[in-house]
Amino acid sequence: MKNIELKVLEERENELEIEVIGEGHTMMNLLKSSLLDDPDVLVATYDIKFPTISNPILYIRTREGRNPYDAIKDAVDRIITRFDELSDAITGVLI
Repeated sequence: MKNIELKVLEERENELEIEVIGEGHTMMNLLKSSLLDDPDVLVATYDIKFPTISNPILYIRTREGRNPYDAIKDAVDRIITRFDELSDAITGVLI
């Protein structure tokens, strides 16, 4: 499994724009959806200018007092929890 590489493009108090090297729509849609589950995330979107050759750019804006980095970490934690639940459900079916 490869490590994910991030490049911070712009950073302000409640806004963050990062390039996610080597990822595509699959991961970015999942991350965006999880970010939008957070009521303190006002905007979460991404863009891939040229799908076959460009890296996605993630943009997130949070409410005052909510750190965008923390919002991303919490979104990833929610994704991990959901996949753990899916794994448990599959294991329960196979037994």
